[in-house]
Amino acid sequence: MPYGYPSGKQLRKQLVNPTLFEPAIQKTWLTADAANKFCTMFLQSGLQSIDAFLSRRGVDNLENGVSVERVGKIGISLALRTDKSRHRLFHNPHLISDSEIDRSDNWYEYLWGHLTQKVTSTNLDLFRSNRLTVVTFNYDLSLEHYLFCAMRNAYGIPEDHAAEILGCIKFIHLYGKLSGNPLADRFNYDFDFVRDWPLVDGDCHSIEVIDERRTNSADGFNEAITALETAERICFLGFGFDSTNVERLKIPQLLVSRAKSHQSTEAFSPKWPQIESSTLGFEDAERVALVQMLVKPLQVAGLGDLPTATWIPNLKKTFRNDGNCKSEMLLRRTQILT
Repeated sequence: MPYGYPSGKQLRKQLVNPTLFEPAIQKTWLTADAANKFCTMFLQSGLQSIDAFLSRRGVDNLENGVSVERVGKIGISLALRTDKSRHRLFHNPHLISDSEIDRSDNWYEYLWGHLTQKVTSTNLDLFRSNRLTVVTFNYDLSLEHYLFCAMRNAYGIPEDHAAEILGCIKFIHLYGKLSGNPLADRFNYDFDFVRDWPLVDGDCHSIEVIDERRTNSADGFNEAITALETAERICFLGFGFDSTNVERLKIPQLLVSRAKSHQSTEAFSPKWPQIESSTLGFEDAERVALVQMLVKPLQVAGLGDLPTATWIPNLKKTFRNDGNCKSEMLLRRTQILT
């Protein structure tokens, strides 16, 4: 959101507006009637999340073989590509107004500063010592583009070299991603509808929908779970702790497993991780419920009353007190990057 992207609720507001689909209608990818039907269905579903809506209705036919999922993916692509530019991404003070971005939450810049500490043009390989995994429910590639641009401009290196150096950072998009990844494909952040329209078709193939009737999650969830099982530090930024996503990431089970491992080995890996989380926008009662959801499995497993069981107090502190702030402030407040 600090870089001009919509929140989940704002994305829904765009997706229930038929005018969003006008470029696709002009391309004859779908009819105005199909767009209107999709908008009405999503609006009257009462669901806030486009992921939840498509997981339930995606396979349904709107007209002439055009599915709900197809229209939804087109809409997501149009919403996330419209009016995006590197000026927003880098908070250009001369060309972008404060209403378009949030200058108080430039956490990409703060993260980049920590990733490049002591890294100069003469010891650029030192960057490879970073061990960062980014797990995201977002479709956009804004962080990849930011790091790619910053690497090229900070060190004056070619595109292929910048992409290769950034390969030490693992990105896991749990619900797929837009096409045009600068680290694997081609660099094109400033979208032009005439020049770059084929990217929308690419988006429709690379955005993923996990049908609710599937008993297993996508491969990305398995990658994310593996990363969480071994991470020394875990930081949740802008994560709403939707019950479906929590279940797919197996977060409560993960905490029990990490606690048991820490209790039995203590000095050995994987230790109990440092966990931080932003809960900006949560009500106090919602924070209490969130803590209970995470703590109860630990208590049921008999891990709550052990002499060395610091995880429950730490979880309560993390989710009740520290996280009522924006992402950059959370990173500064917790110093989890240092």
